[in-house]
Amino acid sequence: MLVDLLGESLIDASGSVPTSTLQSKKAIGLYFSAHWCPPCRGFTPQLAKFYNELSISKDFEIVFISSDRDDQSFNAYFAEMPWKALPFDKRDLKAKLSSKFGVSGIPCLVWLAPDGSIITKNGRAKVSSDPTGADFPWYPQSLATILGNQFLENSKSSMPSQVDMSGKIVLLYFSAHWCGPCRNFTPLLTTFYNKLKAKGVNFEIVFCSSDRSQPDFTEYFSEMPWLAIPHDDRRIELLSEFFEVDGIPSLVAFEFDTGLVINKSVVESVRADPEGTKFPFYPEPVEDIGSTIESYGYDLNKKPALILFMENSDDSEQNDGKAALTVHAELLAKAKASTSDGPEMIFFSSFGKSSIGSRLRTMTGLPDVEKSDRPYLVLLDIPDDGGYYKKEVTDELTSQMIGDYISDFKGGKLTRLQLSK
Repeated sequence: MLVDLLGESLIDASGSVPTSTLQSKKAIGLYFSAHWCPPCRGFTPQLAKFYNELSISKDFEIVFISSDRDDQSFNAYFAEMPWKALPFDKRDLKAKLSSKFGVSGIPCLVWLAPDGSIITKNGRAKVSSDPTGADFPWYPQSLATILGNQFLENSKSSMPSQVDMSGKIVLLYFSAHWCGPCRNFTPLLTTFYNKLKAKGVNFEIVFCSSDRSQPDFTEYFSEMPWLAIPHDDRRIELLSEFFEVDGIPSLVAFEFDTGLVINKSVVESVRADPEGTKFPFYPEPVEDIGSTIESYGYDLNKKPALILFMENSDDSEQNDGKAALTVHAELLAKAKASTSDGPEMIFFSSFGKSSIGSRLRTMTGLPDVEKSDRPYLVLLDIPDDGGYYKKEVTDELTSQMIGDYISDFKGGKLTRLQLSK
């Protein structure tokens, strides 16, 4: 698996080394970094100290994945590092790794198990918070273990109470009083919560605060009818890391008993369905691009996304098109959503005119909806530095056609186009 990810060979100070030598290690860190990046240059000495002190006793290796702009910069920066590196000329492989692991900023340190599965994408924070490697290699705990059963039941509580979550759908609400969008969303969520509770729905919401002080937390929590994790409780950090929360408000849903993550992007679901008719909002294999740019917890910026544009087709043609697309969405999105890597790609339809659909048409050079007389397939690969591919559908739109298009994308047979920056 590591050879599939990194190619047959890497380099170190002595020259070329087989990637297969990593198979015996207990963990492998992929270090996405670049000499031009000041935070990277700040973190690299810290990581080098961690490596020099612990790599033998903890039995791990690190591989530098460079975002440098030329091989001279790469060589100078790599000379400061005691670990291995992906050769600089393997740019295509570097792009695939960045896309696969959703690297949107550097420095980024992703820790892998020997089989290539993800241990944690938050390696930089782990090294900083655990410099002695006491808990290395930082395998994630189960959701139920992290969450526990001790919660504040109202803002007047000074001590948490034990609450039985068995059998419940749990929604974690990452929010803060200082966040304007959060304060706007909280009243809507409160109405939603009260309506579903009145119907006897077996669920609970737990507030995970990003407030800056205890008084701010207490004031904000006083507006909420659900549970809360105490302010500054470490569980909030662990849960935020588990769900890769990078903005608030954020609302994620999971089954407490099984740990199954149902939906990482429930905020928009609540806004679109305030009565909760589709609760707990299991994602659709093919989402409507006019309603959301997210699917199974990933958005267009983090995963390759295949979009079927059919705004001017009739209902029957749209239904057939969605059915053909769903065949592949079931295999590449839904079936892989719960794996450590997440969906291989995500899938959307654009069947009615929408602002995001129109914007994507403009960005990818498709005709305006009013001038479009046939379907189009657009495969956005924004993680690959803003790449995209498009296909005008002139023949019958079938599952086989879509499958061939996906296979050609994976095989590098499509003509790559570049989104303007």
